[in-house]
Amino acid sequence: MKINVFNQEPVIFDLPNGLHVHLIKGQTKQTYIQVDIPLGSFVTSYEVDGKKFHVIPGSAHFLEHKIFATEDGDAFHKFHELGLTANAHTTYRSTSYTISGYKHIKEGIKALLDMLDHTYFTNENVESEILIISEEISMYDDDPMTLMYQKMYDQMLHQHPLKNDIAGTIDDVQLISKDSLLELFNHFYKSPKRQLIIYGPIDIDSMKDYLMSLYPERVECPNPLMSPVDEPFHVVNPSDEMYLNISLPVIMMGIKYQQTSKLEIDLFKTELLMLFLMRLIFGQQSDFVEKMQQMGYIVDGFDFQITMEDQTLVFIMDAESENPSELNEFVQKTLLKDAMKYLDQTAFDVLKKAYIGNYIMALDDIETRIYLYGKYHLYNLSLEEAINSIYEITLQDVINLYHKIHEDMISILIAHPIDEKTY
Repeated sequence: MKINVFNQEPVIFDLPNGLHVHLIKGQTKQTYIQVDIPLGSFVTSYEVDGKKFHVIPGSAHFLEHKIFATEDGDAFHKFHELGLTANAHTTYRSTSYTISGYKHIKEGIKALLDMLDHTYFTNENVESEILIISEEISMYDDDPMTLMYQKMYDQMLHQHPLKNDIAGTIDDVQLISKDSLLELFNHFYKSPKRQLIIYGPIDIDSMKDYLMSLYPERVECPNPLMSPVDEPFHVVNPSDEMYLNISLPVIMMGIKYQQTSKLEIDLFKTELLMLFLMRLIFGQQSDFVEKMQQMGYIVDGFDFQITMEDQTLVFIMDAESENPSELNEFVQKTLLKDAMKYLDQTAFDVLKKAYIGNYIMALDDIETRIYLYGKYHLYNLSLEEAINSIYEITLQDVINLYHKIHEDMISILIAHPIDEKTY
């Protein structure tokens, strides 16, 4: 199926400094600029020219915060003066910086690239940021669901970087220094994998000439290579309990699945198939949830979270229940023995149609479309390929994945209200 994500094909080229550029002419009033850096919380170790480097957890997020500190002050003020909106966020795999607006576009692009090309790290501003981020982390330290998710990751993962929160822990952040940030910056913020995307009512040739004028000389770029992650197929701990400041017990089930293929399209499809599988069995409209609600074992259905990084998929679902032990028995029996009766063609067709509709609707938002375009392209997958794979999946694909799930991939966590604890 032929899908055009943009009305006009992107013009793609490299600048002499190694930056990949995507220029896309769009019929919009605003121009949207996004720079993607191939550094996220997933990066915990890597090699450059045969030398191995270790990354303090939380460093990518910390670096995102400090990039906006310049010798002239906070870069946000500069963008505001130009009438541009600026933002940034860090994920497991990358850090993205965005600006958008109606005017002063070239000045804004230059200011953004200057900010990303140069650093202003001092011992004082790093220490100040340590306090700010530590306080940010502490705000979530007592959140019951945050504690449950962290414990579930610990139950499932032996050594995978997904165990690390994107912001790190307070102890991690205390270890970050000006030197550690500078080392990371020099390796990843000058990487040949970083990319610049510009979308809007731009003159392609004029913009290309302008960008070329900013970097007239060729620059050698470091090429950090990620260290492979050797994560066992089985979970660390199949079940556990904890006591939290909650009013109703919560049951959480996690599945860890290892994809043998390293191809990005296969990782995307695996994540998609797992989501379809779990929605067919345990989704809000499933017969299972309806039955559990009628029996009084579940309150509002399950919440889902799914993450796929470096061949490791982690799926987690949770729900409040006044009878968590009984619900747990039904969940495990259904998943391991009775799931096939829920994998129905009609239900699959309805789910697939709704998913495609929601996905396409999400792409109506320009910033979402640009973000996904950049996210996939950063790892050699086009947004068109991703969309096509949704159209192409079949019920048999879902069933094939189901048959690969075994008991040693599953972990259960039950949280009880703290006032039920007996000493």
